[in-house]
Amino acid sequence: MSTPPSPSASQPAPQSSWIWLVAIALGAIWMGYLAFFGPRGRFSARQVPELAASGNYGRADAIWTLRDMDGKPVDFQQFRGRPIFLNVWATWCPPCVAEMPSINRLASNPRVKDVAFLCVSVEENAQPVGQFAKEHSLTVPVYLGGAEAPRVFQTEGIPATFLIDRDGNVVAKEIGSRNWDDEKVIATLENLAK
Repeated sequence: MSTPPSPSASQPAPQSSWIWLVAIALGAIWMGYLAFFGPRGRFSARQVPELAASGNYGRADAIWTLRDMDGKPVDFQQFRGRPIFLNVWATWCPPCVAEMPSINRLASNPRVKDVAFLCVSVEENAQPVGQFAKEHSLTVPVYLGGAEAPRVFQTEGIPATFLIDRDGNVVAKEIGSRNWDDEKVIATLENLAK
């Protein structure tokens, strides 16, 4: 009787092993790319906004109808004449969720009581936004803006935050999660309110 030949190391690996090796290699390349070239601090709200690099980013005089959580229309122009803290976000966006507590604390600070705070979700459905606001005890006003914001507020990513002066000039723009209840931000908003 002859014994069956034993598998040798020189035989080709099964097809599924080859696919797994390619998948692992591609995953390692992607992780390397993100480590060296990817966004920094996007999922952490510890970074303080770089308001020193602020400038003129256009005029916030676009026609934009927001909706409150009851579905009622809110004209963006009704906030004209006041400084505005505008945050564009979504409940499904981890960096947006990370910075929301600092926005909520900032909005409740009595030093910035003359500033209009608007957290505008890009989502179409009020249900998840309202549920999020309730679960996180948000006191900052939350609106729905839909997917199409006016050009001056369009960005390559969210969260996106804009500071607007009394005259409707966008004086600061930050993309990514930030720690908004920092003293530097409070002082900047106080100056805009003067």
